[in-house]
Amino acid sequence: MEYLFYGFLILLCWQLGGMLMLALRVWYPEYKSSKLPITLVICSNGKRESLFKLLVAINQQYYTNFRVLVVADRWGENEIAQLEAILLPTYQIEVLFIDEIPEGWDAKKYLIDRAISFSETEYLLFTDDDCMPSSPYWINYMATEWEKGADIVVGYSPYFKLAGLLNLLYRFETYTLGLQFLTAGIQKLPYMALGRNMGYTKTFYYAVNGMESINGYKGGDDDLLTNKGAKDAKWGYALSPDALVFSEPVHSFKDWQNQKLRHFKAGTRYSQRQWYVGLLAFIEIIKLPIIVALCIWDLQLGVWALLARVVLYNSAQWWLAKYWKLGFNWLQIVLADLVYPILYLYFGVLAYFNKTEKQPW
Repeated sequence: MEYLFYGFLILLCWQLGGMLMLALRVWYPEYKSSKLPITLVICSNGKRESLFKLLVAINQQYYTNFRVLVVADRWGENEIAQLEAILLPTYQIEVLFIDEIPEGWDAKKYLIDRAISFSETEYLLFTDDDCMPSSPYWINYMATEWEKGADIVVGYSPYFKLAGLLNLLYRFETYTLGLQFLTAGIQKLPYMALGRNMGYTKTFYYAVNGMESINGYKGGDDDLLTNKGAKDAKWGYALSPDALVFSEPVHSFKDWQNQKLRHFKAGTRYSQRQWYVGLLAFIEIIKLPIIVALCIWDLQLGVWALLARVVLYNSAQWWLAKYWKLGFNWLQIVLADLVYPILYLYFGVLAYFNKTEKQPW
């Protein structure tokens, strides 16, 4: 049991090291004045109210050399008229209306592909119509990474805080996932980005054959595509609290479950660094059983392992969440971290036995 305890401590130190590297990047973000021409792509399937709020916020960004391209997926005439009336006085926003999705295409992948073909700039920034940047400096921070030569720029996108246990667990799961892929990227092992807050160059997009290379799968328009550049592309990370993009959370456990099924299936199709993704998943699953096993065989070792996890790693999680203003308190972090392996295992087993794929759009 002592070897298991020492192995647990080594694993904990490795995670803490990654957290420290990430925290330094968050604490000391790079910010450069940039005038790179950028196209901000927003795919919309009709969430009008949130889209209009987002466009107001985007219009307040301090970055000057960018245009917004809203890709409207099969909007009705009334929705089109409302959008055009609102955008009439706004010179930097264009709308690309998509009336029909060709057979064999995933809807969102087709929208993104059409947007990139329509865009005239090399630098492409992406978010969704239910998102909201945390500050007017968001585009500036993303552009800073392109100024440094990045092909793919990655930001973090938490969910809005709402009341209830479901929202707490959902936000913590997203936070844990974010810590995984952001820490991996800082450690020179990037493997994915999320489409609510990311960007890439048009050159990268066509170098990996764009959406056509992943169109046979449901979802994955963000992580599957960027995974193709895990080894060869240059990655940049915009991690300032002013570079976050908040998003609307799910409101039912069923919606969360369907979302996780898509994510797990997409993860099995990563073409690069799949071993590392599997290792991270394994670590999340075994941490609680190790503590339980230690408590059964040697209560003192089990208590020390639990205290080490709570005092060191959970406190580091809490500090970073507080700096990012994510709305967690320390006790919530501790309790959610204990429950998370059970949920993770549940979603993983469900994804393994579930053979159907629901359209995410």
